Amino acid sequence: MEDNISQLQEVLDQQCKEFYTSVGVLQRDAPPALHLSHASPTSSVATGLSAQITASNAEAVRNFEEQARELARGIVRGAKTMDQLIDSLPGADQSMDDQLHLLDELEQENCVLGTRLNVTVCETETLLGEVRKALQGVYEDALREPGTEQSSRVSHQPQ
Repeated sequence: MEDNISQLQEVLDQQCKEFYTSVGVLQRDAPPALHLSHASPTSSVATGLSAQITASNAEAVRNFEEQARELARGIVRGAKTMDQLIDSLPGADQSMDDQLHLLDELEQENCVLGTRLNVTVCETETLLGEVRKALQGVYEDALREPGTEQSSRVSHQPQ
């Protein structure tokens, strides 16, 4: 299972896609706006045009509004999921001082484990060198004994 930070990143990425898609869909599918810069909203020309546009596009406007509501629901669902993930993060309920103290402890533990890892790597490299020397000795012994069956099978030197 993924950690909370990875889940939060995925939800954030999805939320960005939702916003991007929503803006594009709203721009693409929006009904035409009535621009009457010279007529007042109460004039008979504006009222007549508005009634004509409203009657002819009523179904398109309803579909657009439903589509906009569905897009908004998707964004709200993503925001709620993000809030839940943020609330589940360890230390979300701690003060800043407590969090800094925890980070100091984790950093010290990391240093100790890093030192142990370095020691283990050095020991492993030393052991690998000894194994290589032993294999080299076995190989050289096999080459010095010309009458044995093993020397005829040895065709190359180990790496």
